Amino acid sequence: MDRRTHLCLLLAGAAMLASLSACAAQANPVTSASSPKPVSTLTTIPPAPTPIPPASGCPVTRPDPRTRGPDIGNYVRDGLWTHLPPEGIVSAGGIMIRPDGTIGTKWPWWREGRAQGRLTISGQRLDAPAPPLQAGTPDGYGDSGFQVSTLTFPDEGCWEVTGQAGEARLTFVVLVRRGIDR
Repeated sequence: MDRRTHLCLLLAGAAMLASLSACAAQANPVTSASSPKPVSTLTTIPPAPTPIPPASGCPVTRPDPRTRGPDIGNYVRDGLWTHLPPEGIVSAGGIMIRPDGTIGTKWPWWREGRAQGRLTISGQRLDAPAPPLQAGTPDGYGDSGFQVSTLTFPDEGCWEVTGQAGEARLTFVVLVRRGIDR
């Protein structure tokens, strides 16, 4: 079990305990001389998160554990770095799914060495026809160092993403899945 899954399970357990404690306090209120009022509460425990299916058929790019970067799990080429999900799967849920059905996420990049200058990002779906990936890189981050971006995937599926800055080019593949919130 990876660290993120372990952390999610711990947080879910803590939330469940807090919910059960609140229900117990509500079901057994401390009262004075008056008789307790009946409390009618039905508590349902949410189902366990659905496991993310394997990235079968999608040649996802996985982080190289030997890579030295500003964070564990980075993927580096020619001074351009990004953080990849451990299994190569972007699990989309909650606010990541926009009203128009597209899937949006923030994506981190780091630029050094040959990767000086403005970052541009492009992407295409590999497993089915789809409009191209939309990407944004806000101003204010300078020509080197950290650069945040937004990636908007028109649909779930197998996506190839390419970032370019200066003389550096970094391409990776992720599987984007809808309906899973981690």
